[in-house]
Amino acid sequence: ICAAVPGQIDGVLVQEGEKVHAGQAVLHMTSTTATAMGAAAQAETTNARYKMFDSQIQGQSIGTAAAQQVAAQRMTGLAKEAQSSLELTSPVDGTVVSEDPALLLDQSVGLGEPLLRIASNRRLVRVFIPAPALNRISSNAELALALPGQFSLLRLKMPEPAGEPGTLPA
Repeated sequence: ICAAVPGQIDGVLVQEGEKVHAGQAVLHMTSTTATAMGAAAQAETTNARYKMFDSQIQGQSIGTAAAQQVAAQRMTGLAKEAQSSLELTSPVDGTVVSEDPALLLDQSVGLGEPLLRIASNRRLVRVFIPAPALNRISSNAELALALPGQFSLLRLKMPEPAGEPGTLPA
């Protein structure tokens, strides 16, 4: 999940390892940019209404005023979109995998800055563990998985071995 507008995180609603649902609020932000967009759109709407009224009173063409009113409506739509992006929601059902999301609280963030990682419940990851290493891993063990360039904690329960032992080809 990335910031859609620059701002400041003022609410962290999840923690690492928490299961979330698509559409669930996970972060709240404040943004002077979004606030300014709303104020500018409101001013432009007021100005466009005045121009429309003034043109009608003066008996002039309302074409320019009408165009300004359409532009003001577009600005209002963009401002509403910016305001709605201040409540960040999970895009999928999944698990929060960001380390200690609470550290985001009161942080200033830039446009497009990554904030939270959520692992989709739909993803299936297969991990190859060499047979000789399996006897060193107890059932219900917590394993750490190291990927090139990063470290991720992978929590999984190792099931009891099942089936008949077989001979591997040399």
